[in-house]
Amino acid sequence: MFGCVYGVVGDSPLPLVGLVETKWSQSYTFFYTPEKKEKVATLNRYFTAKHPDLEFVFEELASVNFPSEQVEGIASIFNDIELKKQPSAVFVTAGTKLMSMSILLHSQSDSMISLRSGLQYIVDGDISSSIAVPKKLTLDQILFSCGWVFDGKHLIKGGKKTANIKI
Repeated sequence: MFGCVYGVVGDSPLPLVGLVETKWSQSYTFFYTPEKKEKVATLNRYFTAKHPDLEFVFEELASVNFPSEQVEGIASIFNDIELKKQPSAVFVTAGTKLMSMSILLHSQSDSMISLRSGLQYIVDGDISSSIAVPKKLTLDQILFSCGWVFDGKHLIKGGKKTANIKI
């Protein structure tokens, strides 16, 4: 449907994980701040393992403490990208409006994708174009997208292991 979908890495990986599950594009470019660098490493690993046929690009911007520099960084990135003649869209969430609107402007995208409820995605506010993520995400997928593994008793992330957990 879209040549590329642009989005912003937020606090939760689930909106981006669900977005990719819509299969609205073969190419995704996600912008992030230094505060989200650890999340990006985890998301990149998750996406490339689960969707090796798709293209994922992660672009670092200035810190959230410097919104003007973020906007300038977005403009600079799109000055360096040869914009394809394919339709593109920007994924907008409540916590990423400043960056998303700047991406929308500089990417020359025609469409916005947003969440309606749960993991139901809509394009340009048109409910008839909505897609609910076709498969429920499993607990293992959700944990892996956050960098965790559940071994049946413990959550494990890097060298850290939690006490016993009952599910």
